[in-house]
Amino acid sequence: EEERELSMMIVADISGSGKFGSQGQMRREVITEIGATLAFSALQNNDKVGLLLFSDRIERYIPPQKGRSQVLRIIREMLECSPQGTGTNIAQGLEYLNAVQRRSGIVFLLSDFLDEDYEQALRITGRKHDLIGIHLLDPLEEELPSMGVLPIRDPETGATQWVDLTRKKIREKFKAWMVGKSAYCRRSLQAARAGRIDIRLGDPYAPALLKFFQKRNKR
Repeated sequence: EEERELSMMIVADISGSGKFGSQGQMRREVITEIGATLAFSALQNNDKVGLLLFSDRIERYIPPQKGRSQVLRIIREMLECSPQGTGTNIAQGLEYLNAVQRRSGIVFLLSDFLDEDYEQALRITGRKHDLIGIHLLDPLEEELPSMGVLPIRDPETGATQWVDLTRKKIREKFKAWMVGKSAYCRRSLQAARAGRIDIRLGDPYAPALLKFFQKRNKR
């Protein structure tokens, strides 16, 4: 009975990097699809579900409630919310969540985790809630192709810089930066005793979700 009273919170990063996607879908579109899947699973189980959208500020908060109208509202907000911020501040999002959600629940944090200094916030959230990080990466971000001199725009800062991608040193430097971000994400989630689901854009996400929960059920 106590288990059934737990609420689900979908905490989604809608910063500027959500507008990136090299596999036919933008990251934010995939985040919305996964969020909708989780929300409908809560509806099927007659659980409460809420939503927190963040960028470098809190964009939208919907307290957990039961019912189909609540799920449809959450999906509508994920589709239509136009963020005021462009950057990413995971720590601020989690601090807000912990302030408004005093009762323990299950929290799905959906982000590319291209941020820093959020480890402590994850630890605090992990002590209070059952925290699961869903890490969404685009293959192009992991391995830049040698495509010549191109203008590269940072979707979070708006800055544009011409980069010579034929230079192996530049591609390796970017790869090392991405590897470092991913490693920090893994360490931080592990330190918070949180679950982690890695999803690459272009790959079906349902098998990754099912595999995670099947493994958790066995444990």
